[in-house]
Amino acid sequence: MNESNISDGLKKVDISPDGTNFPINRRKNWIRYFKSWEITLGFVIVGILIVAAIFAPWLAPYDPLKINIAERLKPPSSTFLFGTDNLGRDVFSRIIYGGRVSVDAAFVVLAVVIVIGGTLGAISGYYEGIIDSIIMRVTDVFLSFPSMVLAMAVNAAIGPSLIGAFFAIGFVWWPGYARLIRAQVLSVKNSGFIDSARAIGCKDSHIILKHILPNCISPIIVKMTLDVGFVILTMATLSFIGLGAQPPTPEWGAMVTQGRAYIISEWWMSTFPGLAIMISVIGFNLFGDGLREILDPKLHFGEVA
Repeated sequence: MNESNISDGLKKVDISPDGTNFPINRRKNWIRYFKSWEITLGFVIVGILIVAAIFAPWLAPYDPLKINIAERLKPPSSTFLFGTDNLGRDVFSRIIYGGRVSVDAAFVVLAVVIVIGGTLGAISGYYEGIIDSIIMRVTDVFLSFPSMVLAMAVNAAIGPSLIGAFFAIGFVWWPGYARLIRAQVLSVKNSGFIDSARAIGCKDSHIILKHILPNCISPIIVKMTLDVGFVILTMATLSFIGLGAQPPTPEWGAMVTQGRAYIISEWWMSTFPGLAIMISVIGFNLFGDGLREILDPKLHFGEVA
């Protein structure tokens, strides 16, 4: 094989720490990503939701908290796109602001669980032994309870509030990340480049942060993306039963429960917030599936870019 062929081969493939060949040129994967209408739809939904959350004050046509009894229970029209609620507040504006609450909840909760679960999972996988046994038994205790029931109990103990719901969801969500990161650390820690880092005297904290965790990031990103939808759904559920966001906060689950008494005649009060929850969960699931296809090298084994 001449030098040009060797050079071409190096441009097309890379060697992962475990010896698996996978393409470093992701252009073909991104093209395939956007050829799938389901995944493209997920990307569009996520993009719209994030943009709406960021620019809610400019996109909402009305103040979501302003009470206007004269306009109460108006059906959808050109003036009020999704109608008004029992206090005359614009449902469309409240849904836009509710998206901001849901996105904030998702990112705050995931940031908390990745710090807690990531730290415990990395320590457990790297040191093993008695430390690993203790941490894994604690995660087993948490995982033995239904997550929703445990979140409801924690939220009820703290007191109904938006912050309480954030804490309750994060409290029950971290064990899944601890187990995932532990498994990834176990698969990487005995690689040759880790042995080399130990041989030159790198500290354990440096090895974990600089060498091990960067090689575990792909499955973590995919799980986080898929979990955004579940966090939004859990947040809406807690608010629906009165444990999450409290009136007058515009939150989708709280909006659904406020419209239950009017569901027969004023259907729009519950229907549109419910649709927002459903579409958001579907969008993040489709988006997460797409990221998994792009970031998981095992799905492209043997391919060249």
